Amino acid sequence: MIAKFAKKINEILIQKGIVQKEDAELYRYGIENGIVVAGKLLASGIFGIVTGRPGLVLVFLLFYAS
Repeated sequence: MIAKFAKKINEILIQKGIVQKEDAELYRYGIENGIVVAGKLLASGIFGIVTGRPGLVLVFLLFYAS
């Protein structure tokens, strides 16, 4: 599902002339990874809110991400 979404975004960027066809695969890979990372950060934030410890999750993410 993420691959399809990334492919669709990539096609739009190619149509608008933002991305050249030669670089399409590289951009698709970057878009896929960006979606995955954003999803994990969002899930972590939701987990922190649900457990009532968003500050602790934020501190964890700051140290873990670096």
